[in-house]
This record gives sequence, C-alpha cells and structure tokens, in this order.
Amino acid sequence: RIPMIDLKKYGPWALVIGISDYEEIEDLPYGRRDAEAIAAWLLEQGVPADHIRLLTDGKTDPVGTGGLPAAPATLVNVREALGWLRRVASPDDLALMHFSGHGYQGVDDGSDEADGADEFFVLQDTRAAAQDDTALRDDEFGRFLDRIESDHVLIFFDSCYSGGLSRSLPPSSQAPADDEDWFGDLRLEGRLLLAASSEGEEAFESPQLEHGVFTHFVLEGLDGAADVNGDYHVTVWELYEYVAARVPEFLLMYTAGLAEW
Repeated sequence: RIPMIDLKKYGPWALVIGISDYEEIEDLPYGRRDAEAIAAWLLEQGVPADHIRLLTDGKTDPVGTGGLPAAPATLVNVREALGWLRRVASPDDLALMHFSGHGYQGVDDGSDEADGADEFFVLQDTRAAAQDDTALRDDEFGRFLDRIESDHVLIFFDSCYSGGLSRSLPPSSQAPADDEDWFGDLRLEGRLLLAASSEGEEAFESPQLEHGVFTHFVLEGLDGAADVNGDYHVTVWELYEYVAARVPEFLLMYTAGLAEW
C-alpha cells in the first residue's frame, strides 16, 4: 500500500454515493459496495470521518466502513450533501466525489446539449415513470461545480453514460491532463472527471471483482498498482492511465471467456 501524507492538513472533503437497492429502478449488485470501499479507503488514509458524507440505499453495515454512518441517497439528501460539500471545501481543499449507480439519458430541457440529451444521476427514490423529474440532472450538478470554491475537485463516476456528465464541468476550469499529484502537494487545479463510460456507453459490474469494474480498478490503482514510477505517490495521470488500460483489458478477457462477469 502506498504511504500517504497527512491528508488532514488539506481536507480533503468527500461525498461518496453508491446505490444497490432502488425503490422503483432495477437494482445494482455492487453500487453500495463500491461506495463503502471508497469510504473505507479514505478512512484508511487518515481522512476524518466528519469529512466524509456517505449516501447509499440505507442498508450499509457501519462495520464495513469503520463505523461511518450512511444516509439514503435520495434526491433531497444528495442535494443537501452537495450543498454541504460546497460549504465546507475551501479553495485549498481537495473536494472528492464518487458516484456508483444507474445513469440515465433524458430529453435536454435547456437546448444546451448537441445530442439533445441530458445525463442524470439515478437516485434511490427516482421514479421509473418520471425519471427526468426525480433524478439529478447534469445541469444541476454543473451549477454545483460552478459554485464550489475548491480549486481541487476530483470526480469518479461509475455509471452508464457518465462520460456525458463531463459537459457539466466548466470548460475554463477543467484540469489539464498532466502529472499532477492530488494526494501530494495538491497542485491539481480545477475539476477533473474520471468516468466509467462515454456518454453513449454502459458501465459494467462484475461478480468476480464484486465491484463495478471501473471502481475496482480505481481502488486497485490508488492502493499502489498505478504507481508506475515507484515514487510512492499516485498521480491523477498515473491513475487515469492505469484505469484506462485495465478496464478494457478486463472486458476483453470477459469476452474471451477468461474472466467472469
């Protein structure tokens, strides 16, 4: 495991969301497990428990997250948690968000999408017959990003069509794809999104990995596998390259019958 610096000095503040048991939408086996693992990893790195908000489907076992409680990932609770993250993360703090759950594409209500579709976070209480009105629209998430003061925002999306959510990032503040070390000296500027799929693709879960495929390799990379130069720091670019290589590699092994779904 890569030794990390004392993260308490710079935050970070984290909003971690993972949903397996939906009220009306088809369930996902490992959404909650993804979020629990991300939260547990943050605690292992010394992030204080009161710097983490964990939202799941209300069935999280606190033993698996070091005693960290979880609230239901309803639309109201997610909006409140985004407001919390915006309030507590100062310009010098790292603000991290992880979402594992269903993604959805609906009709663009603002005529600002070239493909005529908005992307949505499908939440625990999203209604099957009214997803456009009861899921979190990318435009609303974009307004949150416009208002957050942190200059260091890192986002993991493990959901279908999640690449389309990158349009929520203000173009002038997107981080360059260089060798920034976000757990070292926090030089990461702007907003950086790592997504499981493009805006037209699905994301995948694996019983063999017991996680979303994307989240599994994010965690593996953060635990040291992405440290290709052996300097005991995982940079954003190293993590991106590791995940971008390992996810399609695993999917190819699956199609060849060498890995279980």
